[in-house]
Amino acid sequence: MFLKPSLCLTGLLCFAIIICTGNLSVAQENQGLSFGASVDRNRIVLGEPFILTLQLQYPANTKPASFPDFPDSIAHFELIEKADSDTSINNGNYVVRQRYRLTSFDSGHWVIPAFILTAGKKEIKSDTLGMDIQLVPLEGNEYNDIRDIIEVEDMPFDWKRWSAIGLSILILAIGLWFYLKNRKKPKPVADEFASKLGPFDQAIQSLQKLREDHAMQQVEVKKLYSGIYDTLRIYMQRQFKLQMMSDTTGDVLLKLKGDYLDPDSLARLAEVLRIADAVKFARYPSSVQESSGSIEQMENVIRTLNQIKR
Repeated sequence: MFLKPSLCLTGLLCFAIIICTGNLSVAQENQGLSFGASVDRNRIVLGEPFILTLQLQYPANTKPASFPDFPDSIAHFELIEKADSDTSINNGNYVVRQRYRLTSFDSGHWVIPAFILTAGKKEIKSDTLGMDIQLVPLEGNEYNDIRDIIEVEDMPFDWKRWSAIGLSILILAIGLWFYLKNRKKPKPVADEFASKLGPFDQAIQSLQKLREDHAMQQVEVKKLYSGIYDTLRIYMQRQFKLQMMSDTTGDVLLKLKGDYLDPDSLARLAEVLRIADAVKFARYPSSVQESSGSIEQMENVIRTLNQIKR
């Protein structure tokens, strides 16, 4: 019994449609959700890092699944850091890759377990990954045994070195002693400030004492002018609270200019102070008459200053 050609043609068309429909379903399933793991190498030496990559692919029109939590530790492996990640599009599917940097300090063949991805009610497992961890290769074929303890000879006493150190310390000590012994001591002005007399009476009394000592030649010229200068400094500090004990001659004249002394009195004072500086530094030998005149000039300056009402 023979079938009609039209029936045969209809049957072939149905069979072809079934086959194409099945292939389309397989194609759609292959283009769906996928998850996997890979490593950039499967053999390392102890402590050498390698990259583990987790890859997730899902259609662009679906809700993306999230990566599984990476465990804090994997047997025989150490997590160094969570490396970079990237996202790309492949044939309408999103492809997300997350990389991890791992290493191992246990030699042997170890397996990285599968990672489980949960997407809705589905669970997708990645493949397990085998890793060979090798010992660090040594150069040559022979191993060096531990050496015996080597005795160290005692170093002889270096007397030259220690003699130089001791001599240096001795020289420094002597220099410090001479410095402390010969350094200039501050002028004893505290007694002048502790006087029961007023500033003006104390200044006039000090100048009178210098005049008497000078007349009897009981004071050197340098000490005489130093006393004249200090009399002015102490008077100004007590009377006007003006600090001058460490000022130079130029500073003293600037402080007294205008508010304290007129130009004529300031000029007479400047002459006395410059003579005092010259005598102090042994550049000028003042005569007896000039020294007496300096005392008189300083007394006139102090009397002028005493007339200022403060």
